[in-house]
Amino acid sequence: MKKLIPVVLISVFVLLIVAVVILMSMNTPTVKRIKNISYNKPVASVLSISSEIEVESDNWFPTHAYDLGFTISYNNHIIGKSKTIPNKRIKTGVFNFPVTVDYYLDSIQAYVKNDVSVDSIQATVEFKGRITFMGLSSSNSYLVWLPIKPMNDAIFVQLASKNKFVLEKIQVVESNLLRTKLQADFNLSNESNIDFNLESLACELFLDSTQKKSIAKWSNSEKHLIKAGKAKVINGYFEIDNISAAYKSVDKVMSGNVDLLLSGKVVLNRNGDVFEIPLKQKVPYDMVFTEISNVLPW
Repeated sequence: MKKLIPVVLISVFVLLIVAVVILMSMNTPTVKRIKNISYNKPVASVLSISSEIEVESDNWFPTHAYDLGFTISYNNHIIGKSKTIPNKRIKTGVFNFPVTVDYYLDSIQAYVKNDVSVDSIQATVEFKGRITFMGLSSSNSYLVWLPIKPMNDAIFVQLASKNKFVLEKIQVVESNLLRTKLQADFNLSNESNIDFNLESLACELFLDSTQKKSIAKWSNSEKHLIKAGKAKVINGYFEIDNISAAYKSVDKVMSGNVDLLLSGKVVLNRNGDVFEIPLKQKVPYDMVFTEISNVLPW
């Protein structure tokens, strides 16, 4: 028994040395880049992006990591955070693993506003998790090139959708018993911080929300430059068949549901990138038909 004690002590001592060597030799994996980005429409100014994080581990043995997370910052401002990854095997060498990051569009718009025309920015990625041999928490930050274009595109579409064509005024320019020509004044605001071109537009006036009872159409491919922070009034023209429109609107007036629907799309061009923005707006019935009745010789 006495002979076993030194052996046991020596074995324990050797194991402790091995553990210390492993602990001291273990390094936190290095974040190399973010790639293979895919995303959907933003929800409540948050754009969730699925991507791959390329990581390099120079440890000579694989291990497991727990509660992994990434925080993305730009100029010391947080612009995104990943969803927590509860358990991940850390391989040796270079490897990829999927991660979903929620990017805050308001923060990106505020802090990346001078870089809206670039494809990538140099961001700081903080890598946190329990990834050491003893299960202790570790945190390291790395500078990586972050593809920013998807976020900027989402911000642009969000702003353009919020400030799309707004029908502000309708007035009769020609009229007789059979037909009426209306001039429609649309206002288009550019609340983004970069100029864009209005490439084309197409819209239609409907008497119903199902968009089956159309009374007028208008389209135009004339280009207009809308400066950043500015607005422009675009004149459109609708021609209405009075008899057909009156016939289609009888049940609508009788039901008391008198709002019309303006529906269509606006095509915008920002630095060569083309965006189709859907257009939908309720139009008061009186806004259209009061103008017509005022000029017709009943």
